Amino acid sequence: MSQQQTPQEPATSARYSKRKRVQINYYEGASDTDDAVDSRFEDSENESQDLKQKPAHSSKPLPKRKIFPFLKLPAEIRNVIYGYCLADPRGVYLFSTTKDRRRTVRRASTYYMEHIYHRQLYGLRQHDDRQQPEHWWRFILDNTTEDSELKDFLMRWVSLAPSLLATNKQISAEGRDILYGNEFKMDDTMALHSFMVDIGPRMASLLTRVTLRAWDMGRGVHKAYNHACFCMLTSATNIQKFTIEGPVSLRYNPKGIACQLYRDGFPWLEAVGIAKGKVDAAVDLIHLTQSTLSRGRRNYRLDDFEKDHKEFSDELSRLLVNSENKRKMRAQPQAVAVKKSKKAAPKEIWD
Repeated sequence: MSQQQTPQEPATSARYSKRKRVQINYYEGASDTDDAVDSRFEDSENESQDLKQKPAHSSKPLPKRKIFPFLKLPAEIRNVIYGYCLADPRGVYLFSTTKDRRRTVRRASTYYMEHIYHRQLYGLRQHDDRQQPEHWWRFILDNTTEDSELKDFLMRWVSLAPSLLATNKQISAEGRDILYGNEFKMDDTMALHSFMVDIGPRMASLLTRVTLRAWDMGRGVHKAYNHACFCMLTSATNIQKFTIEGPVSLRYNPKGIACQLYRDGFPWLEAVGIAKGKVDAAVDLIHLTQSTLSRGRRNYRLDDFEKDHKEFSDELSRLLVNSENKRKMRAQPQAVAVKKSKKAAPKEIWD
């Protein structure tokens, strides 16, 4: 009896690579599984092609039903939203720092600027090295328990979202006045200089309230920023209030403070006078605190503060007016000066 021969599977040929392939049987009895085998074979080759060429993802716009119609809201509601996202009623506290080897500013909390750094500047520094505020900030947070009320107060500050202005031109035009309408409180003149460099002259014209908390004194490098920050502030001619906290010079007399402020800040003082049409218009914008005029003097009363502040304003106004008069005299034609000198000369000289 002849034995029934069963079809044998063909051996793999040497021409195929050694990578794992799907084995295929080419006999008639496998007709019911041809589709499944062929699909697996096609998938294995498609995977190798996908690794080489990734299909480009088409950026399709979102359907309108998924886009919130923010600009269709009434202007009053949009202003309320801008207030929540861009305004801090307690002010924006900034101190100088470095990022990617560039000088810039960093925001600090109200608690830190009012308590921690104030104590660090006036009375608690054990050495002359200027410590970075962020070190104090991290020290307080690291050494405070999670359940402490102090840590909750430290972290309770308004988080602003200035990136909202980058949505489109209309939102930028509507919200930038609210963002730059905050009271910006600078840690020192270096922070003010870095901030003005970052925002540029266009946004500087939107500033309305600026507070300078410390004036760098001594012979170090930081003293050079006293004059440089006011040179960058020349575009901010719409400031309504400029407050100076802390001592300005080693002398606490009002005239000495006015001379120091005029020496370092005359570029901004004169720029405000030109924009307002009044030579001493910037004098009305500058406000000094009691710590600036008292310099630690005891029994410094409110009457003394008002008297000293008026004396400071009068001296600063006098310096600005005298500077403007000298500038006008230098701008006169030379022929007019010669004519005046001839009239004042003795008569026999010209005979």
